[in-house]
Amino acid sequence: FLEAGQEVELPEQQKRKQREMIQLWG
Repeated sequence: FLEAGQEVELPEQQKRKQREMIQLWG
């Protein structure tokens, strides 16, 4: 879920995005 050059810049936003992706996929 991380883009090239983007290494955990915003943990909160990243977590939220990951959670949304999981909800969409799951």
